[in-house]
Amino acid sequence: MNEHYFMGTRTQEGFFNAFGQEIRDSGCFGYILKGGAGTGKSSLMKAVAAAFEDTQDVILYHCSSDPDSLDAVVLKESKVYICDGTAPHVMECAYPGVTEKILNLGEFWNEKHLAAHSQEIISATDENAALHSKASGIQNALSDLYSNLYSQGSRLLLREKLAAYSKRFVRKHLTRQKDQPGKVTVRQLSALTEYGCMTCTQTLDTYENIYVMKDSALAASAELARLVAEQAVSLGYDVIASLCTLAHRPYEHILIPAAGLALLSDTPLASLSDLGELINMNRFYDRDSLRAVSRAVKLDTAVLKDLAETLYETIGKAKQVHDDIESHYIEAMDFYSVKELTDELIYEIKARTQ
Repeated sequence: MNEHYFMGTRTQEGFFNAFGQEIRDSGCFGYILKGGAGTGKSSLMKAVAAAFEDTQDVILYHCSSDPDSLDAVVLKESKVYICDGTAPHVMECAYPGVTEKILNLGEFWNEKHLAAHSQEIISATDENAALHSKASGIQNALSDLYSNLYSQGSRLLLREKLAAYSKRFVRKHLTRQKDQPGKVTVRQLSALTEYGCMTCTQTLDTYENIYVMKDSALAASAELARLVAEQAVSLGYDVIASLCTLAHRPYEHILIPAAGLALLSDTPLASLSDLGELINMNRFYDRDSLRAVSRAVKLDTAVLKDLAETLYETIGKAKQVHDDIESHYIEAMDFYSVKELTDELIYEIKARTQ
């Protein structure tokens, strides 16, 4: 079985990435890939994933700047991960040769070819950085709007009613799993990309009970996700939590694999209503107060959607420039040697597993 997530996503504080901490706590041996754009890091990871996906569970982490590319692969039974260790998700060896190993794909490029195109590469790289800086500024404004919606909704919550509902929901779907508490692992199920706000829905294929929280003011869905996650952990379940990186709310989606249970947020940026059974979260707000601010909520939501479109367009432009950078490195690469390295890596992982 393959699970799909995003390696990380932008936030007001910069690029968010929980992968490094998670993977180093897992006891997996790591292969950290270095090398510029277009050196074949994603293709290498795809080849490794394909070599093992028929015999074990594989987790694939996509790049939010380019969802078709991979930033990491985890082979669960082999207890091995391979990841892109370059910016913005820089990773280095904590214990070189013991817990991690560097694979430098830059060894296989023709430096003379790159030198001949140095000005184009430098110019495109600077333009790409400027576009990402612009995208970060737009996202900051987007986060401010999102936070305003969330804060407004939070003040109107009927918390006792919501807490009581969460207990009924948990009783319906969960029984005690073990005496020890479970744990929460953070993985990004959704991210802002050039194609819009994308959710890795293929990960949900094995989930039998999928609920989608429809919530115009955002706060009730965040609170329900938090309450269900806390109760699930206390019953011994491990929970996968996907954070909302646009506002200060703990969880946007939660997955409880052992129970086949998914609790998702339908947001102004991502309509997930068709994925499962709807929960109308507006009933957990003071009705009169929510009606009084409904016009302001609608206006904020409309502005938020327009701003998000500008962000997606900017990310798309950055991706186009990134493709130009990649083209120079692709022309300079010895991909036969990369293929040999990939085959050697697959053989090494198989030997490590035996």
